[in-house]
Amino acid sequence: MVAKVEGVKEVYSVLGRFDLIAKVEAKSVEELANIVVDGIRSIEGVIGTETFFVAAP
Repeated sequence: MVAKVEGVKEVYSVLGRFDLIAKVEAKSVEELANIVVDGIRSIEGVIGTETFFVAAP
């Protein structure tokens, strides 16, 4: 389900604190917020998200 959200480029199942890590690409912080809140958090079963920014080299 997460992989089908527009803006989500990659999804990985991981072990540890999180169940999934999703790579999301957005042109602005506002667009990122919309993808996370309206897309990912609206999926049934998603109980929380945490967002990290990757600083380009």
